[in-house]
Amino acid sequence: MTQIKTYHASEVVGKRQPGLYGDLGIAGVAGAALVLCVSSLFDDGPRIALALLPFAIGSAIVAHGLRRSYPHGDLGLCNLITFARLALVAGLTPLVWTAPDDASLWLAFAIAALCLLLDGVDGWSARRAGLESQFGARFDTEVDAAFALLLSAVAYSSGQAGIWVFALGLPYYAFGLAGKRWRWLTGNLPELFSRKVVCVLQIGVLIGFLVPIIPDGLMLLASATAALALVVSFLRDIIHLYSCRAS
Repeated sequence: MTQIKTYHASEVVGKRQPGLYGDLGIAGVAGAALVLCVSSLFDDGPRIALALLPFAIGSAIVAHGLRRSYPHGDLGLCNLITFARLALVAGLTPLVWTAPDDASLWLAFAIAALCLLLDGVDGWSARRAGLESQFGARFDTEVDAAFALLLSAVAYSSGQAGIWVFALGLPYYAFGLAGKRWRWLTGNLPELFSRKVVCVLQIGVLIGFLVPIIPDGLMLLASATAALALVVSFLRDIIHLYSCRAS
């Protein structure tokens, strides 16, 4: 099991360098440009600017997280990759309000598949560069959650799936809301490879809705399998957190 080192606030401030925020600014500008480029592939109207909204919100949260808890003086390739993933996800948002044809769906599939592939690269890059952090892990998780929610919305709005598809896109946020009511749900969880497998299955199935040639029956079966895996994964985590609370 991989353990992420924790740092006291004094260590974080001491190791932070002014160049970190310069890197963040450059990443933000480059990311915004990527959002506009990707979104323009699916909508040619002024509404593509709406795709900047989720990216701007995500960037603001990242900046806040860097200020509070990032322990390194270098943003690193790992976090830049996650930033790129955030931009790609935001760039796909026009699919929610447009009626994509098969060509657009295939293009969206290629972009979404790239985004999923990069999910395995950022963690590897962080370990290789010695830039692992709780901030980076949380950043990666939040992008995954937003990605799943967006893909669910696209599948529903395009008519590829019914409202039930949000069972694959909302569990993370439902868990977070539950944590506001029952604080013990916000405890630390051990890093498990099986949790990563379930995440890949969840997003992989949702990406499948972008492929026009996959039969509806097969997608329904795959969705049910992914939903069951999510339920088991979250139940396991809830039981673990409750046992820690009880002890």
